[in-house]
Amino acid sequence: MDLDEIMFDLYNDYDWALAASLGDMEFEQDMYDDIMYGDPFISNIPTGYKDTFNMENLPFNPLDIFPQYDYDKFAMKGLRKHAKEGLGRYFGEDITGGALTPHSATWHPGNIFGRPAVIDFNLPTMFSNYELQNKFPREMLTRHHPPLYKHEWPSDSYQNVISDIARHEYKHGVVDNEHTYSHPAIYGTGAQYDIGLSGMLSDMGAFQNPNLYGENIIMYNADRAGDVVRDIVERPEPSVGQPNPHGGW
Repeated sequence: MDLDEIMFDLYNDYDWALAASLGDMEFEQDMYDDIMYGDPFISNIPTGYKDTFNMENLPFNPLDIFPQYDYDKFAMKGLRKHAKEGLGRYFGEDITGGALTPHSATWHPGNIFGRPAVIDFNLPTMFSNYELQNKFPREMLTRHHPPLYKHEWPSDSYQNVISDIARHEYKHGVVDNEHTYSHPAIYGTGAQYDIGLSGMLSDMGAFQNPNLYGENIIMYNADRAGDVVRDIVERPEPSVGQPNPHGGW
């Protein structure tokens, strides 16, 4: 079954439609709260660990490159757009019978036949990656052996992992994904605003070196990613029924 066939069958299941609609709204309210009021990890590194993670030693400091908005306005634009996509805008293993993506999550654009843009979450991959990766940055920042358990490091949790990944995917809906610096803009603002340790460190690494996710940008200039964000956040919203020049409608 392809995505369109799956969604056609689900649209005819009224119990699923009601549950999905309520679940989507609840999730988006949580995401709104995280984006508006969540404390960015990079701005709240625990006392005593700031010397271990010194921003001044990085080749590209996102706090210098990106606008210092009160909240992640790039992500909020993406959330507001995705919330209007309609029923079926989130997917996962329980719905599809198997993840549509081998990654932790993937944003799929909508199509002319009325299928909404979809964010597909692969929760098993997301959580296994988190468990594998998270002990190393905890050890690095705390110099603690063995690595600290999650309850000793309250700034990270499965909830924060999902939130930071959803924040990333929302941005794909409002950026021109063919732009060379679209992913650096997404990763850089993720490093700037992610609320979890693992998300912030992962996005920071990808922002510093696009080769980590398979993009070879000749003469990489991270300042151009800042220009992408300014253009998206500060441009007027498109009129109803008019195409969005940075993807979708």
